[in-house]
Amino acid sequence: MDRLLSTTFTPMSSKDFSAWRLDGEAVSETLEHVVEEGPLSVRVNGKPFTVTLRTPGDDRALVLGLLFSEGLVETPTDLLALWETTDKTQEAGAASWEASVPRRDAIASKLSNRSLASTSSCGFCGKTEWEGPNATCVTPGNPDHESQEELALKITTKFLESCFGAMRERQDLFAQTGGSHAAAVFSADGRLLAFGEDAGRHNAVDKATGFLWEKGRLAEASLLCVSGRVSYEIASKALRAGYAVLAAVSAPSSMAVEFCREHGITLIGFCRGPRATVYAHPHRMAGGANLNLQNIIVEAV
Repeated sequence: MDRLLSTTFTPMSSKDFSAWRLDGEAVSETLEHVVEEGPLSVRVNGKPFTVTLRTPGDDRALVLGLLFSEGLVETPTDLLALWETTDKTQEAGAASWEASVPRRDAIASKLSNRSLASTSSCGFCGKTEWEGPNATCVTPGNPDHESQEELALKITTKFLESCFGAMRERQDLFAQTGGSHAAAVFSADGRLLAFGEDAGRHNAVDKATGFLWEKGRLAEASLLCVSGRVSYEIASKALRAGYAVLAAVSAPSSMAVEFCREHGITLIGFCRGPRATVYAHPHRMAGGANLNLQNIIVEAV
């Protein structure tokens, strides 16, 4: 086997968060390692080109890959210059890069018509500049003022098992192909209100939310279940729709945890059978009124 190129690769980063691990009715405090997510903005020839939500590390290689895959460079000689810019006002984990490429007509056309932004969750479309973590959604009111239905919502692992079971029963495309994601929306009493399935996680969420929005039934919704992991993009869509609880089969990203903690969304990951991990606002869990998650990052590694 050929040896790996001698280039030094930067270790990917993670953050540690205090959380609560559920196993049936048993609850234990835990420290969870969460993959870091942060915005990276790219400008080309002085113009905004794209923003991607990525895991910090090997940013230069990521920018080069974006420039090549989008057709702005063909060979290394096409890249006239590439440098990272520094901005003291940037949030932690954010980065900005500038690239200089030949000013050909084809490239100018790509820059002027740019409308697709890349993201780790494949759904942060239409953005060429990072506008902050609240720029993609509108907060649907004060999360502290919950409806009577939401106040009655008390999540248990059995309740989550039932909801994810109902979602899996409707994943016909996944049963046929093994290549799709699903999203399901439930009321506080466990009624399935909407279901979406798609190759993209964010598309599945939009399908389920769009159905309820058109029917005027978003106010009935309390819980969003998703089949994959949770990125910032999914969390922001949950807030926009007003879902009180966001539950996933897999892990959340660091931005998703921070976003849900800030905006009052109960975030639950690793929902598998009688086990789950609560990352934000455990007060909606049965018996969780006295649980006190620290609303801070414990440690960044």
